[in-house]
Amino acid sequence: AARQPARLAVGSADVWGLTRNRSIDPHVQNPEVTDRRTDPHRRYVNVNPQLHLVRVDTDAAPLGALIVFSVHGTGISMHAPEYNADLWAYLVGEAGDRIAAATGTRAVVGAVEGTHADVAPALRPGMAGHVEARRVGRAIGAAAADLHAALEPELTGVVTLGAALREVDLDRDRTVAGTTLPDRPAVGASLVAGAFENTTPVVHRIPPFKAGSPKRWGDPKWVIGSRWLQPVILPKKVFPRVLPVQVLRLGPAALVGIPFEVTVGSGRVIADAVRPALAGGDEVIVSSVANEYSGYVATPDEYALQHYEGGHTLYGPRTLPFLAGHAAALARELATAPVVADVLAERSFDLKVTRYLPEATGSTTPIAVDGPARFTDTTARVDAFWELAWTGPPPGDLTWHEGMARVEATDEGDDAWRTAADDQGWDVAVLAVGPVEGDPTRHRYGARWYLPDLRAGRRHRFVIGDVASDPFD
Repeated sequence: AARQPARLAVGSADVWGLTRNRSIDPHVQNPEVTDRRTDPHRRYVNVNPQLHLVRVDTDAAPLGALIVFSVHGTGISMHAPEYNADLWAYLVGEAGDRIAAATGTRAVVGAVEGTHADVAPALRPGMAGHVEARRVGRAIGAAAADLHAALEPELTGVVTLGAALREVDLDRDRTVAGTTLPDRPAVGASLVAGAFENTTPVVHRIPPFKAGSPKRWGDPKWVIGSRWLQPVILPKKVFPRVLPVQVLRLGPAALVGIPFEVTVGSGRVIADAVRPALAGGDEVIVSSVANEYSGYVATPDEYALQHYEGGHTLYGPRTLPFLAGHAAALARELATAPVVADVLAERSFDLKVTRYLPEATGSTTPIAVDGPARFTDTTARVDAFWELAWTGPPPGDLTWHEGMARVEATDEGDDAWRTAADDQGWDVAVLAVGPVEGDPTRHRYGARWYLPDLRAGRRHRFVIGDVASDPFD
């Protein structure tokens, strides 16, 4: 019912200095890399710096923006207890805020992975956490907003659209363009050692788990438990056997969706394979982990060194030419038909279901503030924050996706309170602490305001629902 005329533009810009290659030794083995040095600064050079943006406007205002960028969401430690969206929250939020400020309209902004498998955020050593995730994410988001603005003159309502999807059933056909995948996948020993910034203690130093410890004969991958025992522990049916490959035509660009984590080098190969099927000058954007998940895809040269990315390339060194062959074939078919749908008649999934949010109890326990707000200074693991303790109904009776907590501010001589931050942004968090002793109908919570914007003459207060705390300076 809301359909209306729209205009579209696609473009890209290079973003340097915010990402680094976490697996530089395998990457420089690729033939297109002429400088094979692995000095620390080379990690910042051997990345995919391209930030792609698809801008869609109505005739009156921005409508949506899709950002594609290559970086792992590992700005915050995997040990952090909070449910968080890592640097992607800051990236999307910053881009959305800047677009809204520039145009007066809040567009729908979303972001997806590019070719990120060997790319990590360029964090300052030992500083993984919200401060660094915020720094990196907001800088990328700012670049996206700049690109969004630059694309305005290129918006057009005359756009060629197309969609192609092929579900490759490995139990029926494992060959394309002369490349055949092995019948069963294999988990490599280097996978156990972990990736560069999240290595497994001790194990990552011991061959054959240690990165860069390939076999010297045959397939370089050390298979965990051996190629004879692993099938007993991990039967073929527990691995992905249907691989969806997608190509979307968006005006002057083709967006290729692959269900693997694609390395920088692999992304270049896939883009080069697709490009001949497109009109001259068209842009090819490769996106990782599109809709499903099938592990990693390293280039054959990267695979040979058996770092984490190679150990997680489940179907071996022929995975890349296999995927590139399917993507190129889809692009050629899309050149002659607006829609290509080569999908299985039926698919079934056997997935474990776990509920993390407790069921609602119907409790009407009122919210109550528990004492004054308290300040916690920065430590090696925690960013500075103000926190207000409060009690309320059990977690299942709270609407976590809606606003529960905010911080209001007022300046000296001004009686009006205005919102300074809330839990719909990135500076305020709500944490469930646990039930009140002896009263299971009442639970304890904490509202935390991180990186507070404090200045002389300004007072603040927390507001939980409609209940305000005492003011604090």
